Amino acid sequence: MMGSAQGSHPGRVAEFDRDLHLVGEHPANPPADGFNPHGISVRPDMNLMVTSDFICPATTLHAVPGDLALRGSVRVWDFKARRILRSVTLPTAAGSIDVKLILTTAVGGPTPPA
Repeated sequence: MMGSAQGSHPGRVAEFDRDLHLVGEHPANPPADGFNPHGISVRPDMNLMVTSDFICPATTLHAVPGDLALRGSVRVWDFKARRILRSVTLPTAAGSIDVKLILTTAVGGPTPPA
């Protein structure tokens, strides 16, 4: 949910079960610094999730005066606890629309699936 019910911030990460019933909205107490999650990537095997903030949705409407409120942060989450561990502010708020976790193989680490 990129924005709040009013279309502003903070947004949430909405979690649904397999029958599309809303399970929860995370985090319970979202950051107040422009939390408008858009991109998301999850590695349950590493208990890791990352989200990227893109734009305050309300600022894309003609009825809202002013410029677009682009966001520029990446949030690192404890996936199981659905809790933000840290926020990384990007040098320019250019609207970080997507984020991806990639498989890596470290020396002595787990081998990615074939």
